[in-house]
Amino acid sequence: MTTTSANGVGPSRREAFAALAYVCVVVVLAASSLWLIDDLRVRSRGIAAAQERLDQLTQHSRRRPPASIGSDASVSGSPFLDARTITIAGAAMEQRVGAAVAKAGGALISSQVELDGPERRTVSSAWRSPASVADDSL
Repeated sequence: MTTTSANGVGPSRREAFAALAYVCVVVVLAASSLWLIDDLRVRSRGIAAAQERLDQLTQHSRRRPPASIGSDASVSGSPFLDARTITIAGAAMEQRVGAAVAKAGGALISSQVELDGPERRTVSSAWRSPASVADDSL
């Protein structure tokens, strides 16, 4: 059964507008649902790619045993900087850092050790040293 307007010709303007609004709302909801599903798929692919990269990094890090100066049997002597003067201790520290960088496969570009003078009871130092190390040795 169809409704007719007052003159009996067809649906009124109000009914046509309501039907058009209903169709528009359904189309907008369907489009937003499809957009959300696509967004979820894109994020899922990104998470899968990140998980694959993490697995590769984990496998790469497990291949070789950890090498550090503390576990190296060839390193001898005190772990502290023992020297008669602060200058000699600074030079020893510079040699140790250079050896550690070389052991990691890098090259020490330049170094500068700033030592506080002997007027203080405690000695502090600052080490600035840009070094380059190959990615595969990290």
